[in-house]
Amino acid sequence: GIFNGGNLILKNVIVDRNQANGSFGDGGGIYSDVGGSLTLTDTQVTNNTATRIGGGIYSAGTLSVIGTDITRSDIYGNVADVGGGLFQRSSQNSLASIKTTKIRLNRARSTGGGLQNTGNLEILDSVIASNTATNLAGGLQHQLGTLTLTRSTISDNETKAGNAGGLYTLGATVTVNSSTINNNTASKDGGGIYSFDTT
Repeated sequence: GIFNGGNLILKNVIVDRNQANGSFGDGGGIYSDVGGSLTLTDTQVTNNTATRIGGGIYSAGTLSVIGTDITRSDIYGNVADVGGGLFQRSSQNSLASIKTTKIRLNRARSTGGGLQNTGNLEILDSVIASNTATNLAGGLQHQLGTLTLTRSTISDNETKAGNAGGLYTLGATVTVNSSTINNNTASKDGGGIYSFDTT
């Protein structure tokens, strides 16, 4: 796929069918390293796989995913152990942003089917749908920092052998505005939302 250690901007790009193999395989489609800046505009990240973390995207720096129309920005069909579609680890003072984007049909063999995030994250006018995880958080796993969900939908996600079909939050400040969380399934607790130590 793509390795980024600087300032990378992708616009109208398709990142498809890449693999990060081996025991340290992270970021099947895109790996953005600590200190890097990654901006995706009207870009599709599809059908990528990682052995460990971030099937579509692994980002440990600044991240912005933007669609001018929701049909143009898509993260789908990616597979990893953790963070099937997207794994983001933000620094304490940075904010990851996902706007007008679909995150769908991704799979995590462990946690965070659609995406897994640590740190500050805002999601606006976006859809997280039809993702699956085996152990936890079929749709979105978020821990620490802040999560703001605005005019967005988390639907039809599934955790096959654990908690939190749609959304799992841990030790975070969470705000949900004008959004829909529906038709999610967990084999244990919290079909829609499983929230622990959250304000």
